[in-house]
Amino acid sequence: MKYFFTILILLIFIASTFSQEQNLPSFNDEIKSVVSDSSSIYYYPKLLKKVNQQPSELKITEIYYLYYGQIFQPDYNVFGYLMDNNQAVFRRAVMSYNYKKAISSGIKIISKFPVDLTTLLHLNICMEKKNVPDSTYFVNLRYHLLMEAILSTGNGKSKDLAIKVINIEDESVIKGAIGFLGGKTYIESTPNHAYDVWEVDNKKLYFELIINDK
Repeated sequence: MKYFFTILILLIFIASTFSQEQNLPSFNDEIKSVVSDSSSIYYYPKLLKKVNQQPSELKITEIYYLYYGQIFQPDYNVFGYLMDNNQAVFRRAVMSYNYKKAISSGIKIISKFPVDLTTLLHLNICMEKKNVPDSTYFVNLRYHLLMEAILSTGNGKSKDLAIKVINIEDESVIKGAIGFLGGKTYIESTPNHAYDVWEVDNKKLYFELIINDK
C-alpha cells in the first residue's frame, strides 16, 4: 500500500509538471507514433503477437517499443500489474524461496504483462535455481534485452541522460544491475520533465518516469 501511494504521488507531480506545456516531450511523441502506426513493424499489436508466439526471435528494438509503447495502449493502467492477483502469490513465493510456485505464477504474469521488468528478473532467477529449461518463454533473453533497451535511453548521470522508466519499481532493478545500491531519493523537475534522483556519497543517478497524461 505504501508503494502504491508513492507511485500515485509521483504521478500526480509529473502530470502537473507536464501540464505546464501543451505538447508532450518528443520521446513520447516518437514512441506513440511508431507503435500506433499499423504499417510499422513496431505496431503494438504486432509486437504483442511476436512476444507471445515467437519470443526467441525478439530483438532489442522490439522490446524497446513493447516496454515504452504500452503506456499508449487504450487498456493500459499504470497500476495494472500490481492489481493482478498473481502478483501477491508470486512475490510471497519468491520471498519464501518457493521457486516452483513462483515460476507458475510468474509465467501467468508475463503472459499478461510481457515486459514487466521486476517479474522477469525474479522469474529468471527462480528458473535458474530450479534448473528449469526455458525453451518456451525465453525469460532470460527477454530480461536482458529489456535491460539493454531501458539503459539505451541514458546512463543516469544527469537530467539530460536520465534513464527512462515507466514505473518506479523498475528503478530498483536497474540500480541493482548497475551496482548503484542504497541511497536517498528525491524529485527534481524542469519544464515538462520530472526526475526521480537517487544519491549515494554525492553521486547521483537520474531516472525519468515516462507517462501518458492524455
